[in-house]
Amino acid sequence: MPVPSTILLAEDDVVVRQLMRAALERAGHTVLEARDGEHAIEIATRLGHAVDLLLADIVMPRMGGYVLAARLRVIHPAAKILFTTGHVDISAAVRAGRSDRATQFILKPFTPGDLAARVREVLDGS
Repeated sequence: MPVPSTILLAEDDVVVRQLMRAALERAGHTVLEARDGEHAIEIATRLGHAVDLLLADIVMPRMGGYVLAARLRVIHPAAKILFTTGHVDISAAVRAGRSDRATQFILKPFTPGDLAARVREVLDGS
C-alpha cells in the first residue's frame, strides 16, 4: 500500500485547486492549499514537517511555479516537484532553460484519476 504524502498544492484557479485537492485527498494524501507561489512559500516556511511533493501551476500571479520550486528547494530540499500546465509545448520550456528532462509535468485538463496516478508515479520516482 502506498505511503500517504504531504503535498503542497499551488494553483491560482480556486475551482481547479479544490478539484485537485479532493482527488489527492481521496488518494490518501494530506494536501496544503496555496493560492499562488508566495502563499505556498508562507505555508512551507511555517510547516513543522517536510513537504513530500510540490504540485504547482507554472503560470500564477505574484510567483509562478518555476520560481516557487527553486525557493521551495531551499526550505524542503527533498521535495519532489510536479508542474501542471495548460500549455502543450513543454519542450519549449526545456529549450528555454526553464526546466530539464528530469522535470515532471501533467498537462491540463486531466481527470482526478490521472492526477492521482501521476502524483504516485512522481512520489515513487518512476
